[in-house]
Amino acid sequence: MLEILKESKPIDGIYVSAEVSKESKKALKEYSKQIGISVEYNDYHTTLSYSDKPSVSLVLKRISEILPKSFKPSLAKGFKRFDDAIVLELIAPELCRIHKRLNSKFDLKYDYDEYTPHITLMYGESDIDIDNIPLPDFEIEFSHYKIEPINKD
Repeated sequence: MLEILKESKPIDGIYVSAEVSKESKKALKEYSKQIGISVEYNDYHTTLSYSDKPSVSLVLKRISEILPKSFKPSLAKGFKRFDDAIVLELIAPELCRIHKRLNSKFDLKYDYDEYTPHITLMYGESDIDIDNIPLPDFEIEFSHYKIEPINKD
């Protein structure tokens, strides 16, 4: 349920994500093809925190205390473009609560005014009209958390 990746270089922060389950990854890949996304993308996840502010050792020691052991499935809310990415925004109150708990418990910083759980479907230029794409008709499930140190080098 918890995957912690070690870093041998100095650590500049921490990244925490909820990883999409194998079944939901397969469904998202098929769905992406159906809506015209031809770029093969395999890193389906939603970022819970990306911060260069934490005491990493404290986070690693105590993070399991605040992360729920399982996830409730999420539903699609809509699409958005972030720079050169197309993302699928989620209706995921549980992920919002986890994000808030992580940031308040460990005094993490977040770069945006509001947290919106989302999954990146692709990076790169695209002429896909995101306003006319049908939403997926399946729930998106998450299987585990991934915690990685940030190294800015």
